[in-house]
Amino acid sequence: MNPDSHHTSGNNPTRIIKAEDSIKSSKRRDYPFTLLHRYEVLSPLGSGGMGDVVLAKDIELGRQVAIKWIRGDLAQSKDAVQRFYQEAKAAAALNHPNIVQIYDRGRDDGDDFFVMEYVDGESLAERLKRGPISAATLRP
Repeated sequence: MNPDSHHTSGNNPTRIIKAEDSIKSSKRRDYPFTLLHRYEVLSPLGSGGMGDVVLAKDIELGRQVAIKWIRGDLAQSKDAVQRFYQEAKAAAALNHPNIVQIYDRGRDDGDDFFVMEYVDGESLAERLKRGPISAATLRP
């Protein structure tokens, strides 16, 4: 699918892009764009070991979410995709104020992703630059 192609749903033309293109092309992509007719992707948030994360709005529920896609190079590995979904499944099994909630998982045009709670604030990497975190800080 061409990232700049259009899909018509009812009377609303929607630009659909491949998930893996979002972060890699973020420096030249115009935000916002729509994913799966449900998520309005607003901006890149960052990258991690397994994937890239973007800020999005869940159009149906009217809330901000974070969407994590498996990195393009890892998406070709069946084992890496399995580990990616295992990460989502493990987080979904936990209920703790310091762990984001997992809302959904899916695939768009062959690209695997999961949707999670968006928590506004600094990243763990940014926080660690200020020094170690005490165990007391982590308690709810």
